[in-house]
Amino acid sequence: KLAALLLACLLPQARDKADYKAFGKNVKLNPQELEKWKDSAKEVVELISNRDHWTAWARQIHEKLGAFQSDPVEVTLLDSPNAPPGTGGRRGGKRVIDIGVPLALKRVGDRLDKTFIHELSHVMLYTLWKGGKTVKQLPDWIREGIAEYAAGQTHRIGFIRAVGLIDEDLKDMEVRENWQYGRAMVFFEFLEATYGAKGVHAFVQGVADAGEVVDFRAILKTVTKLDWPKLAAQERDWSTTRWKSYKAGEADSRK
Repeated sequence: KLAALLLACLLPQARDKADYKAFGKNVKLNPQELEKWKDSAKEVVELISNRDHWTAWARQIHEKLGAFQSDPVEVTLLDSPNAPPGTGGRRGGKRVIDIGVPLALKRVGDRLDKTFIHELSHVMLYTLWKGGKTVKQLPDWIREGIAEYAAGQTHRIGFIRAVGLIDEDLKDMEVRENWQYGRAMVFFEFLEATYGAKGVHAFVQGVADAGEVVDFRAILKTVTKLDWPKLAAQERDWSTTRWKSYKAGEADSRK
């Protein structure tokens, strides 16, 4: 509880000191790859070559999640037709984002921006959460939902089939589909709407501070003061309303 309180007090100052421009400037792009794709994938190359975009993406993630580190990120452009439009994590001790150019071209525009924010969120959180040992203790829906939330990928809500208790809805994410990502994202929208951005930040920091054993339900209880069954029921009710409003065509201010 004390850690969460201290975090809430320190976050504004932490954001003030974060050097987003330095981060954007230090993103590592391969000049040969940029040259190779400058004509056939002009939109992708222009998007990632603009350092202001990386600066803005880092700021958005910090504001949404409270996660930021200035360590460089290395970007690789892949020409495989099956490579995902974006994959973020660590490789060989480096923070990396791989971009599958053929599929990325199908997301040119707002959705491609959000794809890169999503992947950069994974990179930032992987570093804050001290790598795979922590990350692997979290269910897939938390890892993907929080990145969707940071990126504002609200279009996924339209794919949700129904809203039940989240750990029942998403107990199997081996075959990942749009509706699963949307359902996971809405959980973090709920957390922000009900407990404020500080609640999301406190959860993120709580995972980082958990030590050897990461119990996401216990961390959420510290943030919300609710046992998991009560919190899951509260989330189901809120998210049902959010889903129905989206399905009914309500203007979405989060896009």
